[in-house]
Amino acid sequence: MFPSYLQTPGVSRPTSVLSLVLPSTSEPLRETGTVETHGPLGTLWTGLGLGAFYTALIWVNLLLGHMLTPLFILPLTWIQDAMIKRRSRT
Repeated sequence: MFPSYLQTPGVSRPTSVLSLVLPSTSEPLRETGTVETHGPLGTLWTGLGLGAFYTALIWVNLLLGHMLTPLFILPLTWIQDAMIKRRSRT
């Protein structure tokens, strides 16, 4: 099922591009059972940053909608007025 070089200890694996990028899996990973944490202040700081980011994102989207809408509506009203004038002349 597996190639023989994976089953035989002491036999080196063929070199591939992935073996140059990924770490070697021949040694078992060291598990210490600890989780990296930055404490409650790190969590609060991250929460404030994400809250500010999403508030700015909503604000920009509302501002764009408020400012860009007239740029499309005004020319459309001019086109409609021109079409109405053309119809009334004929």
